[in-house]
Amino acid sequence: MRTEDIMDALAGNNRLLDRFAALRKVLAPPQDVSIFYGYSTAEGAPAPQPRQLAVDGRAADWWADYREDRERYRSDPVREALRRDFSPIDWRDLAPGGRFDTGHSALWSHLSDHGVKAAVSVPLHEADKGGHGTLSFIGFGAEREFNDWIQGLKSRLVGVAYLFHQGVQYETPSLSPRESECLGLTAAGLSAKEIGRRLSLSPRTVELHIARAIQRLGARNRVDAVARALTSGAIAAPR
Repeated sequence: MRTEDIMDALAGNNRLLDRFAALRKVLAPPQDVSIFYGYSTAEGAPAPQPRQLAVDGRAADWWADYREDRERYRSDPVREALRRDFSPIDWRDLAPGGRFDTGHSALWSHLSDHGVKAAVSVPLHEADKGGHGTLSFIGFGAEREFNDWIQGLKSRLVGVAYLFHQGVQYETPSLSPRESECLGLTAAGLSAKEIGRRLSLSPRTVELHIARAIQRLGARNRVDAVARALTSGAIAAPR
């Protein structure tokens, strides 16, 4: 596969999910390989808050589990390597014995629990914005198949990652005024009943607005929705 082929496939696809789908199609990874893209300008967050996120396949379940464990996030050597390095990072190089199922710690065993056999991440950095992120390839099938495929891309991994990232058009999630109000007051710690009294709405209507906001933001729950809305600027931080 030529770099020109990848450029042609991504051309005109600036919306994140469209670009992500085009990338998967042109790279044609094995069926059991997931692609993960995350990028954030937030520094020092206690939990992962990517401003831009796309993930497919079985990696979606792994990510949902990973982001809920703040201690794991704080001590994750892959995350630290992504912040520090520029070359592709093979997760197995950081794991004891090069395996995730050695039982040395929950940090690695959670990968085995989700069926992760191998993974390679390309660090992404923007010095002018202070942001960082990754384009990662996560294998859930046979390691040999993953190794053969990733080796074919090895010399172009960094170029592919930046080519993908730099063409992504970031879109602030569009919430209705009521959805923004309800989610903003949720961020301030108010219950649905308290929000209803503040806005002269029934608690049921408040819950409906929050549910719609969760859906628009692609969040898992209201806590996740608040985090995404704050990170993207869809709502202001409570005072």
